[in-house]
Amino acid sequence: MKQNLTGLVVSSCPNFKWYEVWKSETASRLELDNESEDEIIQKNAQLLTHLILQPLRNEFGPVKINSWCRLEPLEKVIAWKGFENWCVKEELEVNDESWDKYFARKSHPRGQAADIEISDMTNDDLFAWVSETMDFDQCIREFPVKGVADSGWVHVSYSSERNRRQAFTLGAK
Repeated sequence: MKQNLTGLVVSSCPNFKWYEVWKSETASRLELDNESEDEIIQKNAQLLTHLILQPLRNEFGPVKINSWCRLEPLEKVIAWKGFENWCVKEELEVNDESWDKYFARKSHPRGQAADIEISDMTNDDLFAWVSETMDFDQCIREFPVKGVADSGWVHVSYSSERNRRQAFTLGAK
């Protein structure tokens, strides 16, 4: 772990450590470096922790982080299919210029988003609770299976610049 990225993400949030921000099974498996000392990313991760993740932990218990900060090499692996679909929708070629436009829109690489679950709460209920009670940029119920309230996960993001309070479902089956 890099020197200044040890310990708690935010001193007033005792349940979240820096390694959770960067942890990725995909990055480990593919041997991708997914840690950054970028101060903006760190500040965004701290805001997400303080205003979203720790309050959820206080209310409902442990929060499982499936994915948090994803630097560009990792984001390219994880989001490539979504990027291709976006290019079709936007009528753009799949190329580096289009990738740059797509990547600039993403919140995971800036430390502003986490994909989460809470063990004693269905993902449907988590999505509803966040959507109804918290300030957020996006709350996305991702890849739910109809009739399986615990399928998929919940993506939640927070932006100090703009919280659009967008709540929607993506990839429902």
